Amino acid sequence: MRTMRGLQFAEDASPMAHPIRPDMVIEMNNFYTLTVYEKGAEVIRMIHTLLGEENFQKGMQLYFERHDGSAATCDDFVQAMEDASNVDLSHFRRWYSQSGTPVVTVKDDYNPETEQYTLTISQRTPATPDQAEKQPLHIPFAIELYDNEGKVIPLQKGGHPVNSVLNVTQAEQTFVFDNVYFQPVPALLCEFSAPVKLEYKWSDQQLTFLMRHARNDFSRWDAAQSLLATYIKLNVARHQQGQPLSLPVHVADAFRAVLLDEKIDPALAAEILTLPSVNEMAELFDIIDPIAIAEVREALTRTLATELADELLAIFLKSTTRITRASTVLSMKILQNALCVMPACASSLLVKRIWLMCW
Repeated sequence: MRTMRGLQFAEDASPMAHPIRPDMVIEMNNFYTLTVYEKGAEVIRMIHTLLGEENFQKGMQLYFERHDGSAATCDDFVQAMEDASNVDLSHFRRWYSQSGTPVVTVKDDYNPETEQYTLTISQRTPATPDQAEKQPLHIPFAIELYDNEGKVIPLQKGGHPVNSVLNVTQAEQTFVFDNVYFQPVPALLCEFSAPVKLEYKWSDQQLTFLMRHARNDFSRWDAAQSLLATYIKLNVARHQQGQPLSLPVHVADAFRAVLLDEKIDPALAAEILTLPSVNEMAELFDIIDPIAIAEVREALTRTLATELADELLAIFLKSTTRITRASTVLSMKILQNALCVMPACASSLLVKRIWLMCW
């Protein structure tokens, strides 16, 4: 995920932009790119999302039956998936021939009188040096709606259940959901269902809510990243104007809630606590100021580490106790590493104790 956002998206936006399946390659080494391998893997994962596990496995079996031991193409792979599942992927094939990162913009509206919730989803792919004209792609866009207690609202239309993966195939589409009794909090692009950039006017309240209640790990992590992105952009502007860092208390409280959640996987907690890389932060800006971005990232890390000093120490001490399950040991080790990084930028004596214990 961080590789896609921090590196592959940047490649898509650069003069080196190219499709997953280039029309031609002058030097074979130029074929080994993040677009071909990382984005290519995401495209296969999208096929799995569209077809489901059973049909995807049927497609894999058919593909190997047809092409085991022989040269095969991307079209051969997609054709096997189509034939095994009886799902038309002709529109989806554009992912293989079109370069660039799609930008998906979401607008929503809730009507309390009709108890209907509407999502308007539009897509665009900026022009790239190799392709000036872009076509709409077939984007599997997974969503969830939450009520004010953190429970998932079933998606319905006309009395029938609606698949949580919306098929976005046009430049703009509208999806209407019935029997939504409260203003919902949407979780968008759940499980990173497509390698796209998402634009939606999040409120801090929505993001902190998702950090606590979203039932899929990606949505919790992405909510934290989006919350941080808001204050990264704000503080880079403040830094350029010579103003001090600004981070509201409720932001630190949202991360504190993650640390205090005993049910969360420690590895996920570590990812949520890890700020976006400088490369990921750079993707937030049209004009990049690398020095300001790096200094703001360090300042935010220091501020969070200081604000969460007591919780960081308590979690670290707990993570050093004996654990027998191998998966839990690995998760705790990942969390320990994250806890050790934060104190390096902090001044709190409590957090420095963690730093010393790490070494």
